[in-house]
Amino acid sequence: MTASRDTDDRTRSATDRSPGAQALVVAAVLGFATITIFTELATRAGATLSTVLVLRYVVAIGPLVATAGWTSFRSVRRRQAIELTAVGGGIQAAVAWLSLSALAYISAATLVFLFYTFPVWVTLASVARGAESLTTRRSIALVLAMAGIALTVGWRATHALHPTGVAMALGSSVLYAMFLPLVRRIQGQLHSATATAFIAVGAALICLVGATVAATLEPPPGPAAWLWIVALGVIATAIPYTLFLTGLRTLGPMRTAIVSTVEPFFVALLAALVLDQPLTPGVLVGGSCIVAAIVMLQLESTSQGATERRDVPGVTPLGEG
Repeated sequence: MTASRDTDDRTRSATDRSPGAQALVVAAVLGFATITIFTELATRAGATLSTVLVLRYVVAIGPLVATAGWTSFRSVRRRQAIELTAVGGGIQAAVAWLSLSALAYISAATLVFLFYTFPVWVTLASVARGAESLTTRRSIALVLAMAGIALTVGWRATHALHPTGVAMALGSSVLYAMFLPLVRRIQGQLHSATATAFIAVGAALICLVGATVAATLEPPPGPAAWLWIVALGVIATAIPYTLFLTGLRTLGPMRTAIVSTVEPFFVALLAALVLDQPLTPGVLVGGSCIVAAIVMLQLESTSQGATERRDVPGVTPLGEG
C-alpha cells in the first residue's frame, strides 16, 4: 500500500499542480490590472509618467528582497543574474515604453486588443519549437480568449488605424511573448521573488536612463502621489510578478498566456469601481468567454493528470496497487 502510494506521488507531474498554478496566475493578473488604475491616480496627483515608471520598479525591489531572503541571492549564478537583469528587465522596460508610446497614435482599447494578441505569438512559437503541443482544447480556449478580449475592449475594425501605433502595440505584444519562455528558462529553479528582483533592477535602471535623457524625472509632488506609486510598486509589481513567475514555471508559456487574457476584464471592473467608467454588456460577455477558456484549460489539465496516473503500471486512480 505504502509503496504504491509513493509511486503515485512520484508520478504527479506539473499538470497535477495546474489548478494552484492557474490560481496564482489569475491572482497575479488581478494585481497587474491595478497598474493602469494606480498609474492614472499617481499622474492625477502630479507625478510625471517617467517618475512613476522608475519608482514603480525601485519600490518593488525592497519587498522582493525581503520575500526571497538575502541568502537566496547567494545561489544565483553570475550569468543568470546578468540575463535576468538585462534580458528580463530590458524586455519589461521596452514593453512599457512601446505600449505607452502607442497611445499617442491609437486608442487605449485598440492598444489592449493588439497587445493581448501575445497568446497567439506564444502559441505559434511554442508549437514551432516543439516545446508545447496545440491540443483541440487549447485551440478552443485560445479562440474563446481572443473573442473575450475583443468583446471586453469593444473592438471595432472599421476605423482607420495609424500604422505607427499598430507597429508599437504589436511590437510590445511580440516582446512580451518572447519574455514568457525566456524568463522561464533563465529562472530555472530560482525563487520567483529572487528572479523578479533582478528583473525589477534591470527595468528600473533602463527607465532611469530613459527619463534622465528625456529630462522628465521629477520628485513626486506630495504624499498622494507617493501613496499611489508605493501601491504600484508593491501591489501591482512585486506581489503579482512573484505569483506570475511561480505559476509560469508549472503551466508553461502557452497556458500562462491564455490565462493572462483575463486581465482586460479585471481592468474594466476596476475602472468601473475606482474611476467611474461604464461597465458595458460587452465586458460581461467577454469576461465570460475568458473564464470559459480558463475552465477549458483546467479540464484539459485534470484529464491529462488522470490519464498519466492510469498509465502507471500497478497504480490505480485511487493510488492503490
